[in-house]
Amino acid sequence: MKAVDLFNTLEDLKEEEFKKFKWHLQQQDILEGYQSIKVSKLEKAERQDTVDVMVKTYQLHGALKVTKKVLEKINRNDLVQSLPDTSSGPQAHRCESMNKASIDVMAAASNAPSEDVSKPGEVPCDVCTGTKLKALKSCLVCLASYCETHLEPHLAASRLKRHQLIDPVENLEGRMCTKHDKPLELFCKTDQTCVCMLCTVLDHKMHDVVPLKEEYEEKKVELWKTEAEINQMIQKRRLKIQEVKHSVDLSEEDADREIAEGVQVFTSLKESVERGLKELIDTIKEKQ
Repeated sequence: MKAVDLFNTLEDLKEEEFKKFKWHLQQQDILEGYQSIKVSKLEKAERQDTVDVMVKTYQLHGALKVTKKVLEKINRNDLVQSLPDTSSGPQAHRCESMNKASIDVMAAASNAPSEDVSKPGEVPCDVCTGTKLKALKSCLVCLASYCETHLEPHLAASRLKRHQLIDPVENLEGRMCTKHDKPLELFCKTDQTCVCMLCTVLDHKMHDVVPLKEEYEEKKVELWKTEAEINQMIQKRRLKIQEVKHSVDLSEEDADREIAEGVQVFTSLKESVERGLKELIDTIKEKQ
């Protein structure tokens, strides 16, 4: 039994049920031999905070007994059945002794600075329960990512110190060789695929193989060159478009000018014809 099991149980409560649950914790007659919890400690407490308060007040075994009692009071016997037996015995005492580590971890998560909490786009710790903290490293042997607290065993235990730690990444399983269960640390240029050390002596023997980081740097340079060429092509296209647009603008100006000149010519011609006609009429009238 762990504190996280209590947290998961409270997660199954509806909001109104959770409010009733906290109300019963504040009552004097909650359970014989168990004190009530102060209102101030539960007033704004969420589910994880409530578990922390119960465990600190009653210890894990006591918190389990109180939880089952309160669940019975709010008619959630289905959740009572999902929790382990509260009868005393070696297992219960072992749970109490083991709980301190769980409490410390949950308390660390609840008291963690906001900048340590995993944000969208960041790799979360795979061990944290409730509030997920930001991972500090990923282990290629454990195939898990760890926050600063959960990374400590890898820095302290001699057996875990031999594990290969890298900057936090997602999809660790995708970085392992599915055939040999080893990290994909190399790149086979012959087959254009990532390989592990065993692949190089078995399936990819005599192939052109380089470290994955070296291939990454090479590909990065190639992509940079390609990006530069594309940008240059885009710039040329933009200049060509501007030239065409300018040519169209000039053509429109020429057309407008020719139309204006044509109108002027026809206007002058019309005026000349009208003058000639008037002169002709005047001449005819004079001869009459």
